[in-house]
Amino acid sequence: MKTGQHNRPARSGQVPQQPLPRQIAESLGPRSRRALMHGMRRRILRVLSRAGAPCTLQGLAAMFPEASLSQISYHVLVLSGCGSVAASGIQHAGGTLARSFVSSVAADPQIVAVLKATGTMDDVR
Repeated sequence: MKTGQHNRPARSGQVPQQPLPRQIAESLGPRSRRALMHGMRRRILRVLSRAGAPCTLQGLAAMFPEASLSQISYHVLVLSGCGSVAASGIQHAGGTLARSFVSSVAADPQIVAVLKATGTMDDVR
């Protein structure tokens, strides 16, 4: 990653990335590191961990109006590939069927600690 890449202002419609602090990143395995490396993915995991029920992409997008549905979809896809999020079924959403997702790491103490430690940093916009 290029030096200063994270300090650039976000383009219109782009969610700024809040990188994971190096000390935290080095303590994680590769899959967890990839999942938690982006602030939006951490925010999505927090929502899914607290929800207590599956959420659709549309439901997540409604919680993050600064992000587009395609951005939310991309981050959920990355989280799914890392094993941090799992599809939990199909829900009715706005008259259509939509896949819903749950956190697969809500009970992982290391992930919970990282999400707690980075919460304030990620919510600053």
